[in-house]
Amino acid sequence: MIDISPLSWYNQHEGGLFMKKYDNDMMNYDENGQYPDERPDAKQETADEQPAFIDKVMSKFYTAFLMLSIVLFIVFSRSNEAGYMIALVVGLDFVVFGITAMISEGVKKHKLSIPFLGVTICAILGMAGVCAYHNGTHDTRSFLIKLGIILFFMAFIVSGSAVIIHEYLSQRGNAKRCTFPVTATCIHAGTATSTVNGKTKCYCLPTYEYTYEGKTYRSKVSNVTQVRSEDMNYEIMIDPDHPKIAYDPDSEKSWFLSVIFGTLFVAMPIIALIVIFAFLDF
Repeated sequence: MIDISPLSWYNQHEGGLFMKKYDNDMMNYDENGQYPDERPDAKQETADEQPAFIDKVMSKFYTAFLMLSIVLFIVFSRSNEAGYMIALVVGLDFVVFGITAMISEGVKKHKLSIPFLGVTICAILGMAGVCAYHNGTHDTRSFLIKLGIILFFMAFIVSGSAVIIHEYLSQRGNAKRCTFPVTATCIHAGTATSTVNGKTKCYCLPTYEYTYEGKTYRSKVSNVTQVRSEDMNYEIMIDPDHPKIAYDPDSEKSWFLSVIFGTLFVAMPIIALIVIFAFLDF
């Protein structure tokens, strides 16, 4: 029997992508002898589609929950305990946000997202604090107010300290101590912008992978002024005594403003805490 199907005509006359392995075979393979589901690009498409699908599902779920939260706000606003109930709903919003974000990030990166885990835990602790304040005695409420103020300002202190530590670690790599050249592969190329005197600069934040004395290291470099592309090789310098520390000759040092910013984030909350607990009576 002559096969006059469109696929057969395409294979015979146009050099189609898929060809029949046998005349009576319903499955077709390509010029490399691979069936459609065996092709590497098909597997890659499947792997890429799964995170995108999870993102869509989680996004729709959280959007629906936000809509429900708005309805609950309206309902609880008429209650005698409106503030208490609304505070719980807000906390629950953050819990759901943290959980959905952790699921989405876990599917994409196959690991637990610590920042979103932190958001979830803080939201749960906040809801517990709201419940304890609502049902507690005068002394309990006074203690929770003080604790809440301390934790609020501690968040700024920790953030400022993190900025200072990050800048210190990123500045360890310099031309004086990094004297050994290696060929490194850029495995991730992040970007950042900085605005000074109305001028905006764009920097690359590449993460390099390289081998030194038989061991593989990874190091992130800040403020690289040239474009870096993933899976491309670049010549960088490392510290032979501490191979984890790397220096990119195209990087630019810009630590001053970050350190000032971080110092203010640490100093101002401390001053505010001293003033609050010195002059206010709870």
